[in-house]
Amino acid sequence: MNVKTPLATEDIRRAYRKWAHHYDYTFALISRRYLRKVISQFNQDTFGRVLDVGIGTGLSLNYLAASMSITGIDLSADMLAKAEKKRRKRGLTNIKELRVMDASQLEFEDNYFDGVLATYVLSVVDDPARVMQEMCRVCKPGGTVYVFNHFKSQKDKQPLLAMLEKTIAPSSKLVGFHADFSHELLQAEDTHMQLVEQRDYGPLGLFTLLKFKKPTT
Repeated sequence: MNVKTPLATEDIRRAYRKWAHHYDYTFALISRRYLRKVISQFNQDTFGRVLDVGIGTGLSLNYLAASMSITGIDLSADMLAKAEKKRRKRGLTNIKELRVMDASQLEFEDNYFDGVLATYVLSVVDDPARVMQEMCRVCKPGGTVYVFNHFKSQKDKQPLLAMLEKTIAPSSKLVGFHADFSHELLQAEDTHMQLVEQRDYGPLGLFTLLKFKKPTT
């Protein structure tokens, strides 16, 4: 599956090298309140070994349950350095490790994690379908995968927002994310996961939670 605006790995690294220094004071101001609600639900559904894909500057670190054993990965070393600083400053013992890693090539064995969390990341990778497949691969049978993201708006329901997304789509390489990424394309991929919940958050349903369950058989 390909989105309309291709986004290369080096484009992402370049964009987030710049974003790293002010991410917590820009996008994070908008997203933090919704992230807290989503992770609160994730904490209730998940226990044990957890993978946080695209952990970035570590916005999730304040909200993930202390009882979890968390591995955080990100493509951007600059963003990850911010997360490491937060971990040390706050003395977070539930963070097992933070690693620079490409989410489309996860360096973990099959069925390794009890749960996988991916917030604001599927629209900032070059191959969302591949990343989804990898997250499902490393998730244990019966485990949960949470995808929380902004997805392409529907023209009939959100015409102004859809028009804005179409306008900025050609600038994806500069801003570091796909503005025209549809969750319907993501769900169409054969990942052997069951979509068990879909919920919108924010004004105009700006963000959407997709909750997947990995079958036990």
